[in-house]
Amino acid sequence: MFKLCCAGQFNMKKQVHIPFEKLDWELFCKRGALMAYFEKDQLVFGMGDALEVGDVKFFQRDFFNENTWEYIPEFVCFAHIDALQSINSSPGMPEVKGNDDETYLEDINKALSEFNEDFEKVVLISRESYSKSSAELKELVKGILNARLGLNYGLWDEDSGILGSTPEILFSKDGMKFKSMALASTRPIDKAHELLEDKKELIEHHLVVKDLKNKLKEQKDLEVGTSKIEKFGNLAHLRTDISFESELSIEELASLLGPTAALGGYPQGVAKQFIKNSKYYSKHPNRKFGGVVGVEHGKKAFALVAIRNIQWDKESYWIESGGGVVKESTVENELSEIKRKRKVIRDIFFNENI
Repeated sequence: MFKLCCAGQFNMKKQVHIPFEKLDWELFCKRGALMAYFEKDQLVFGMGDALEVGDVKFFQRDFFNENTWEYIPEFVCFAHIDALQSINSSPGMPEVKGNDDETYLEDINKALSEFNEDFEKVVLISRESYSKSSAELKELVKGILNARLGLNYGLWDEDSGILGSTPEILFSKDGMKFKSMALASTRPIDKAHELLEDKKELIEHHLVVKDLKNKLKEQKDLEVGTSKIEKFGNLAHLRTDISFESELSIEELASLLGPTAALGGYPQGVAKQFIKNSKYYSKHPNRKFGGVVGVEHGKKAFALVAIRNIQWDKESYWIESGGGVVKESTVENELSEIKRKRKVIRDIFFNENI
């Protein structure tokens, strides 16, 4: 568990902004944070001791909104991704220790047997674990920066961490104006056109849009766009943009929106309870996958959904991948989907080309 905001760990130093060329990689990898800042080509880095006050704050909430971490770093660096062109990385593919795919299949079959008019969708996940012996954090960070694939994020200390590249924005904030999105349904990139034709994928995406509209119905000037195809590596998804105005705080909005039906299910309460009763949850109850990670800077904030990531502790790395299950789902297709998503992450971090 991250130790980023525990009582007694703050000091009274002032936050310092530094240029990218003065970024201390050793300090950054010991305790740091990384976030895309409103667009994938603009990045903000944080590193060093945790402060009590500062104009840049990183934050994270777990999937179940039960734990929150904040990190106000001693040093902050804003940089355009073009400044990173000189970075070289050569992470090796670590040894695979095992996966939970059999548990995933059991959970899918249980969901398919329980769906009814009061339980329409649930997102289930699996994980694959790896040895830590052949891949250092510095190489993983450089690998994800070089990939330039999605919206990068990460938060870590000496004991554990998370690092990823997601296609999904939970919200962006500029004053009282907010933007969000519904992102759900998946196809290989060469079959992207099927997303706008396949009944299962359209139903899954519609439930995510419906969930967000219900959660935001009390906010002002709510506008929902049309669905379109969003590409991410060798995958494609359906995306619907949403905008609104709100006086809610960052904490209130993160709690309201997360987890969306894209990562939890629909209705949310029923889906969340199913997940907590799943076999996967009994093995891995401390879930950060699908939670929220973001950065706040003055009147602006940018929060991402924590998918397409690698996590670690002192013993292992692991990749979690999930998919939305509805009554029209098939076990074979769902298993193929999480394997494709898992490979995207291996390609990013370990330069795997299989």
